[in-house]
Amino acid sequence: MVPVMWSRLALVAISAVAFIGGAPAVAGHGAAVTGPGVVFSVFEGLPPSGACPGLYVAEERTRRITWLGGWDEQREDSAVYPSFTSRGTLSYGHWVDPSASVPLVDVYAGGRRVARPAFARWAWSPRREELAYGRVSADGRRLELVLTTTGGATRVLAPSIGIPPVWLPDGSGLVYVRRRGSVDVITFVSRDGRRRRDLARNGGEPVVSPDGRRVAFLRTVSKPSEKSVVEVWVVPTGGGRARKVVGPVPRLGLRLATWLSKRELLLQRGRESDSIFNAGETLNRLDVDTLRERPFLKRAFALSVSPDRKRLLFVRSHTAAGETYYSVRTVDVTGRNGRLLGVVDEEDLNIGSRPVWKPPAATVDWVGDAPPAPRQQCERRLTAARDATP
Repeated sequence: MVPVMWSRLALVAISAVAFIGGAPAVAGHGAAVTGPGVVFSVFEGLPPSGACPGLYVAEERTRRITWLGGWDEQREDSAVYPSFTSRGTLSYGHWVDPSASVPLVDVYAGGRRVARPAFARWAWSPRREELAYGRVSADGRRLELVLTTTGGATRVLAPSIGIPPVWLPDGSGLVYVRRRGSVDVITFVSRDGRRRRDLARNGGEPVVSPDGRRVAFLRTVSKPSEKSVVEVWVVPTGGGRARKVVGPVPRLGLRLATWLSKRELLLQRGRESDSIFNAGETLNRLDVDTLRERPFLKRAFALSVSPDRKRLLFVRSHTAAGETYYSVRTVDVTGRNGRLLGVVDEEDLNIGSRPVWKPPAATVDWVGDAPPAPRQQCERRLTAARDATP
């Protein structure tokens, strides 16, 4: 059996989704959306006014919300995991089989399926039209790391993988987690699969710096449990000695968020742990060279930095009518000029379907079937839910 770390994700996959076949997606239902913004999924209805399931884009300048599609009317199921290829083509996934031992998806890009099945979540190369993802090996005993081009060519990069793989910014290779005996190992593999090197033992949740030179990761220093103690370490991607920069601290009070710059790391801190992110809602900036840590944002869960490195994408938790949902927001890396762009249901984040930046040059059109309600009604509902959010 494949060891699965995402028990919550697997449970949601088994209990909440329907079987999706391999029919190609249909594009071209409406006018394309241009300009910078954020794309996100709506997996279920949203409080307080509800919203149509599907993919949406919120333009950052105007805050206008547009329904992008991703809905499959016959199966009454919606696309998840929005992302973009190196050429700016919108990509997303559809669930394959909820009865599988691991949550598997079909990956689409440019209106066609490019991978089936893939372990949810995958990563497009920042430089080439190549998709890195985990899939179940032919013997069904493990997850292997593979690389697929949009043309259909596929090769195995590594025989064992943790989820998800992380590309180096120049697209020369990936960092992933593999199991060696009873220990998780942070490992680098080149994009052609010919070079591999272990970077650090007893490590997980790797995050690559924007210059590609360093990897931050968590190291557990006590037996895994709700009271686990962890440390933050940084290691060169080229190989070398790892260095501790934070800890030891309680596991529930710490999460690696993202790199803000090539030397500043964003950490999720806080005494109370959010059930979706398994960390507190306070963001701190850590200079990994000087070890200086200072506050950045409160009530925020960081997702990613914009392609120009000037804005941060994050979400904030809210409760309405007894239901939890999250607002989608952006802010300057200086902490100023915050914007509320949209809202997503907690189940979107629960299954790992997170909002992503839309590249400024990317043009997105509608994909899939017509919306489950008039498009304008879908957009008005979601806009109303956003505007009612404090």
